[in-house]
Amino acid sequence: MKQNILFTKRTADATSVANRKRHHKLLKVAGFTLIGVMVAVAAFAAFFHRSKAEILKEYGFYDPKVESTDSIIAAAVIHGLDTNNIVTVEPGAMVPLMKLGIPDAIIFDRQGNRLQVHSDKACNAGVFGFIPALEKQKKYDIQEPHAIKKLLDTLRNMQGGVLPLNILDTSADYYIFLSWSAWSGKLNDDHVKVWETKAYENKKAKLQVIKIDVDLQEWWPAIAKDSMLKRYAGIIKV
Repeated sequence: MKQNILFTKRTADATSVANRKRHHKLLKVAGFTLIGVMVAVAAFAAFFHRSKAEILKEYGFYDPKVESTDSIIAAAVIHGLDTNNIVTVEPGAMVPLMKLGIPDAIIFDRQGNRLQVHSDKACNAGVFGFIPALEKQKKYDIQEPHAIKKLLDTLRNMQGGVLPLNILDTSADYYIFLSWSAWSGKLNDDHVKVWETKAYENKKAKLQVIKIDVDLQEWWPAIAKDSMLKRYAGIIKV
């Protein structure tokens, strides 16, 4: 969904549009782990004389909160994401995925080896070129061998149930897991949506996309929800 902000003066409108474009371009360059976003926003706020809260709100960010199946599906629809390939994560695996970066991609070959998409300290910009370049017969550097089961064991369906044994398409050449969240706003538009589309458009290999929703889940035990709410309270401060 796009929002249009109307100003009475044409010059004010032009300035606002130009600033938004500069913010967007700079955010792309900065990389999009949560920490990267916060650092970038602080710099932008100082440069453009705007508050961090104002910029984050413009990008659709809000503090992580408990989400239901309905609210997660609604967020996916808003951002144009496929709603048929969404899984959730158990509480114990939430923090490692958050540290990896949101959004980001974890990619495996058909043998279950995790491919080296970018270094753990690098931003996720490399994903944009990596997905469309995947080829069936090409060999890629392996970051972690036979690691797909370890990830799958931490994932659940939208209601918290165990994933079906046939969750993976055995005819696929590569499995692409995309981390995303309802609270990460427009990053879902210009990252997750783009990556998903690039995967579907790749004709050089058969790719299966599975999106890992890293929101706090309604099906989690109360103690886990309370712990995560306290951990991430005020992280966005919008």
